[in-house]
Amino acid sequence: MRTTFQNDLKRAYSILWILFSSVMLFMFAFLIFADENLIYGASSVLQGHHEGTCAFCGMTRSFVSLAKGNFSGGSVNEAAIPLFSILVLNQIVFIIFIFQKSLKRKSNI
Repeated sequence: MRTTFQNDLKRAYSILWILFSSVMLFMFAFLIFADENLIYGASSVLQGHHEGTCAFCGMTRSFVSLAKGNFSGGSVNEAAIPLFSILVLNQIVFIIFIFQKSLKRKSNI
């Protein structure tokens, strides 16, 4: 039997996942439909001024390329393709989850 703490923890994780996935859904739509120059301009403003490369160098360009279906351009950063794939998989699960919830609510009405 679950304790109240376990139920509260599960609910908290569910709320965080729903919030994260909702924000990511908006971000994916933004990557797909927004002008690339707008995205790259915002990215350059947010970049830290450092010398050399970092783990996230090229991540924005990779994500924009991948979101638009350009997989060769997505290889600018080697970590982008696996990370993007995980995020897309999360979005698929999220959309299925929301769809099932809405069907369940409609059947209860």
